[in-house]
Amino acid sequence: MSINEERYAAVLQANVRALWSGAITRAQFVSLMMAAIQHYLMLAWAEGARDEDLTGLLDLTYEEAAVLQELIWMEWMFVDRFADDIVEEDEAGGFPLGPFIRRTELWVNRFASVKIKAQVMARADEKSEWRITPLKEHCRTCVALTGMVKRNSTWNNTVLPRNGPNPMLECKGFQCGCWLMPTDQPVTPGGFPPLP
Repeated sequence: MSINEERYAAVLQANVRALWSGAITRAQFVSLMMAAIQHYLMLAWAEGARDEDLTGLLDLTYEEAAVLQELIWMEWMFVDRFADDIVEEDEAGGFPLGPFIRRTELWVNRFASVKIKAQVMARADEKSEWRITPLKEHCRTCVALTGMVKRNSTWNNTVLPRNGPNPMLECKGFQCGCWLMPTDQPVTPGGFPPLP
């Protein structure tokens, strides 16, 4: 997990804790969440494109800018419902904080998804190898893809890790722990194996 990803998790958890405890209003929570989503997903894109100072965000192609904005909007769509859920089961009502903190993990997983999407779009001609995280349980699809090397453009047009909902992945991509590692290894010949 990158420093920005860790900070994103901390910000989301702080926002949730503040609304749950009554320290901020629902409207403030929505505003803070939307700002955090936009800021950190832009950082995720910059990380994936290897853009150290964010100036590359000014040079996005129309297609890249549209994809990034759509990814941000998709996350924004869930903020209102999340706020309602927290308000309905807040600290004053005697409800636990834990389930809401765990829900932020899905949002944080999107950071890696955006980073991977930027990688395959910004460096389409480069090659990447599908890798699994050894500390996480994996679905059969991810295990079958492990070690495969393809050009980023091929990955982008077929299947990406952590990119849910994805019907090609048995794990659907939501809790996926896989990533694409840039490599100089030769492209794996042939197509993809039969995916479970």
